[in-house]
This record gives sequence, C-alpha cells and structure tokens, in this order.
Amino acid sequence: MFIFEKIKEKFDFAFKLNELFNHKEKIEFLLVIFLSLLTAFFQAIGIASVLPFISIVMNPNIINENKWLNWSYYAFNFEETNSFIIFSGFVILALLVVGNAVSAFSAWLNIRFVWGRNYRLSVSLLGKYLSMPYAYFLNQNTADLSKNILSEVQQLASKLLLSITKIITDGIQIIIILGMLLFINFSMTLMATVILGLLYFFIYFNFSVKLKIKGRERMEKNMERFKSANEALGGIKDIKIIGAEYFFLNKFSKNSEIYSKLQSWYHIISQMPRYFVEVVAFGGVVGIIIFFISFNKPIQEIIPLVSLFAFAGYRLMPAFQEVFNSISTIKFNKAILDRIHRDIVMECKGVIMNGSSCDKYKKIEPISFKNKIQLKNVYFSYPNCEKYALRNINLEIKKNTFIALIGETGSGKTTLVDLILGLFSPQKGKFEIDGVEIGENNAGNWRANLGYVPQQIYLSDDTIARNIAFGLPDVKINMDKLKKAAKMANIDSFIEKELPLGYNTNIGERGIRLSGGQKQRIGIARALYYDPQVIILDEATSSLDDKTEKEVLEAIEGIAKLKTMIVIAHRLTTVKNCDQVYVIDKGKIVDEGSYSEIISNKASNNKKM
Repeated sequence: MFIFEKIKEKFDFAFKLNELFNHKEKIEFLLVIFLSLLTAFFQAIGIASVLPFISIVMNPNIINENKWLNWSYYAFNFEETNSFIIFSGFVILALLVVGNAVSAFSAWLNIRFVWGRNYRLSVSLLGKYLSMPYAYFLNQNTADLSKNILSEVQQLASKLLLSITKIITDGIQIIIILGMLLFINFSMTLMATVILGLLYFFIYFNFSVKLKIKGRERMEKNMERFKSANEALGGIKDIKIIGAEYFFLNKFSKNSEIYSKLQSWYHIISQMPRYFVEVVAFGGVVGIIIFFISFNKPIQEIIPLVSLFAFAGYRLMPAFQEVFNSISTIKFNKAILDRIHRDIVMECKGVIMNGSSCDKYKKIEPISFKNKIQLKNVYFSYPNCEKYALRNINLEIKKNTFIALIGETGSGKTTLVDLILGLFSPQKGKFEIDGVEIGENNAGNWRANLGYVPQQIYLSDDTIARNIAFGLPDVKINMDKLKKAAKMANIDSFIEKELPLGYNTNIGERGIRLSGGQKQRIGIARALYYDPQVIILDEATSSLDDKTEKEVLEAIEGIAKLKTMIVIAHRLTTVKNCDQVYVIDKGKIVDEGSYSEIISNKASNNKKM
C-alpha cells in the first residue's frame, strides 16, 4: 500500500504541474531537457578525455600501444610526441570550453523558463481571482490571496520548478558520467555509487515526512505574516490612537520567527549530506592511492586513474548535492503546488487566459434597459448561513425614477443593493431587467449599466484624475468628462483651487490626504464619469456636512431626471424628493410609498402604539 500511495502521489504531482503549463511552455521545457542532455554529453567527453591525456603525459609510449591514439597521431601527421601531447591538451581545453558554454546557455534557458512561469502564473492567478464571483471573497482574506500571488507563486517558480529542472539536468549528467566511469572501472565506480547513494537515501528517508509537514506549516505561517503586516499598516491610524503598536508588532514577530526557523531547518537538512559526502569522496581518493601503493602498483597507473576519479568527483559531487537539495525542496514546497493548482484551475468566468499572460478583458456590452427593474419573490442568504438575509422581496423600479431604500443598520438594505448590482444571485425568486432574468451569465452585462457609490470609497495611491476615471489608462481618460463629473459631485472647486497639481495631485494610499467628505465626492464623481443609466448610492452622503450634503443631493436630484437613481439612506429627510421610498426591516419590505405617505404611515403607527 505504501508503494502505491507513493506512486499515486508522484502521478498527482505530475498531473498538477501539467495543468499549470500551456502547450508553448511544455515545448520550452522539452528544449531545456534537450540542452541538459547536450550539456551532460560534453561533460562526459571532457571527463573521459582526462584519463588518456594524463596517461600520455605520464607515459608517452602509450601513443604506440593504444590503437586510437596511434591512429590520431599518424592521421594528423605528427612527427613529435610533445607536439601531439600539446595538441591533445588544446583539444581537451576546447571540449571543456564548448561544454561549459553549452552548460551556461542551458542554465540561462533554465532560469529564464522558470522565472517566465513566475510571471505567467502570478498574472494568471490574479486574473483567476478577479474572475471569481463576489461571494467568493466573503470567505477569503485578501492578505492570503496577495500572499499567493506575490510570494507563493515566486516560491513555486524559484524553488519547486527550478528544483525539477535541476533534478532532470543534474540527474542526466550523473547517469552519463557514472556510465562512463563504470565502463572504465566497474567495481570501484559501483562501490562509490552504492556508498554515496545509501548515504543520501538514509538522510532523505529520515526527514521526508517532516519536510512535507513543515512545508505546510511554512505556508501557514507565511499567510499569518502577510495578514499581520496588512492589519498593522491598514489600521495605522487606530493603532496610533490606542497605542497598540507593540501588540501588532508582537503578532507579526511570532509568526515571522516561526517562519524563519522553518526556512532555516529546511536549508540545513537540504545541505546536510554535502559535509558527509565530501569526507567520503575525497577520503575515497586518498584510499585508492593508499590501496594501489600497498600493492606496489606503478605510479604511472595510479595517477591517471586517480586524476580521472578526482575530476569526475569534481563534477559529480555538486550534481549529487543539487539533486538531493532539489528533492528536499520539492517535498518542502509541495503544499504550494497544491494551493496554487487549486486556485488557478477554478472555473474562470470573465477572464480569458492565453499564452503567457491574461488577455485584456473583452468589452462587455450593456444589457438593454428600457422599462423596469423587477425583483419577484426574492429570497437570499449568504454562503454557509441558513437564515435568509432577504425574504419575499417584491420590487419594481421604473426607468428614470428616483427611489430610496431606508431602514435600520442590518435591516438588509445593502444586501438588496448588492443583489441589484448583480453581485449575488437569489436562491429563490427572480431578478429581471425588462423581463430578462439576470444570472451569472449576464450579470456583467447588467453591471455595465451601473454606477455605484459605496459607504467606504476605495481610492488608490494615485492622482485625482486616475481615481475618478478609475480603471482606465491615461490615453483613454477624457478630461472634459472628468471635470464635468467633478463639478456635478461638487468637488471641482477644491481640486482646481486648493490642490497644487489639480487633477494630477496624488492623494496617497486609500486617499489618506483627503477628508471623508472629499473621498465620497470623488466616489460620486467616479460613478458619474462613466455616464451610467442607473446610479446606486449606498449611504454616499452620510459623512458630509449638512451644507455639502444639500449641494450634492441637489446635483444628484438634477441628474435623477435623466437617470434611474437608487439611494440607501438612514434619514428620511435625505430622500424627501424621491419618487418612491421602500422601508426595509429584518430582510423584508415593510412599507412603501412616496415620502409623504411614508411619513404619514409612520405617524399613524406611532399613534396606534
């Protein structure tokens, strides 16, 4: 059973790697293998040439005794032995130069292949995450996902993939060189191979399981490091105010220390055989010399053979060590392959992968919206939650009307908006646009009609202009549209008169250089820039002062005559000019009507109470 489990594990490993490579990459990998074979061939010739050359130097009469040397001597019309020896030396030197040149080119191609996969896999993984439905991110930590893209993919490429290519390249060299040595001196080569093989096997056998376990632990602690650092820097303002610097530093320090110890342990284990092998190898050379001297062997026979094995050892020892190191590395980093494979083969929706990178997003055509938005008997619950967040929602929003959703915190307003945004699909009931049901296949087309202003505006560490025209390259930013949107959001005066570089002013990470109200107005300008048919505002004016809120609401009401507006609000006073108000409580619509009707109903209910 143990053997079958190991075979299954190896096939599983190969299968996952195969799925991560595209056709072009597999061809590149075969080229790497071919150059490895060529490198090993030149290495073997270089080593094989040492024995006859040293033999000629020690005993020039061998030229006449060896048929191949004798044929070469007369074929090239040599008249002096010394000339032939010098020529032979230059030939060997040329072979070594060519062999090392091929080896250098092979190493270059190998490293280029590995880091090329780092680029392609990191881009593919980010593209895969971006293609996942919004619900996927409710159960994920963004620090963990960032860690996978920026750290684990690099570890996969620089450690695991590079180790695989090294096993193949160095393994081929070992086989060819050992084959040549077996042909020259079978018994001595066999004895040395068995001793070295048993030494490496003994060390690996004793640490194999621990390498796998500690490899998983390393990945977990790396995730905790990223999370700790992300939390510490993301909440720096609160941390400074309450003086919690030490707590977060200590949290990061503990995980980082364990991570460092695990890395140290792995490197010690992977390098451990080297120190034993060097003693065995060079002690063996000394032993051969002592053995031959003990039996009164002529020095002319000892030196060529010892030189051959010494030179072969010079090539073989690093190769043996690299193979062992690579096998240990693969075992230690196997958990990374499992995670990256799991994430990168998730069904892709919206992102097209091709070749070495992620193609540009296909242009999404907006779904036709001419009449109304409808939710019919809709029920919705969050993943892994039995309780419905929305229950029996029936809602109709006609085009170019201004409607409001009001209710207490946690009543379900934002969940309802997320469903209208096409971020979720109802478990029961239907969400339709002009009678066309919206689901996973066409949610992106529906979102192409929408502008959204959330409570917390995401702002990148970039200029005002790039944050308003969010997601567009500079060449596609229309400054006239951008300024018009800023004016409608009532932030144009601040940008143009108070900021030193105007629209080209950098606002810092998450807009740290702006006030809360300024951030929200940039969010409103962003929604308006794309000229959507439907604008959804989720408490978008909640952090504005009364004067600014009034100005922004007037601007919003001005464009509401041409747009469909959906506003989430706590205060009824902010939505008094809406065409229709829906009151949400505990996931249900408990009241609806015009502003005056809602006020009247509220007053009646209070009288009854």
